[in-house]
Amino acid sequence: MKKKSIQKFMVLSGVLAIVFNLPFIFVFNKSKEVLGMPMLYFSILFIWFLAVLFSMYFSIKKDE
Repeated sequence: MKKKSIQKFMVLSGVLAIVFNLPFIFVFNKSKEVLGMPMLYFSILFIWFLAVLFSMYFSIKKDE
């Protein structure tokens, strides 16, 4: 794995550690529903899904 992709994973991990911290989680703790789910659960699943997509994008080897 290249050094640049390792740095991208480190930045992604840092951002996720900040986003999944309690003060940021409480921002989404509303009584509203999105697609039939409480907003808190939807936001956690959506952020997790985006993290998986970014990880997949960073790990794909590109021909150079």
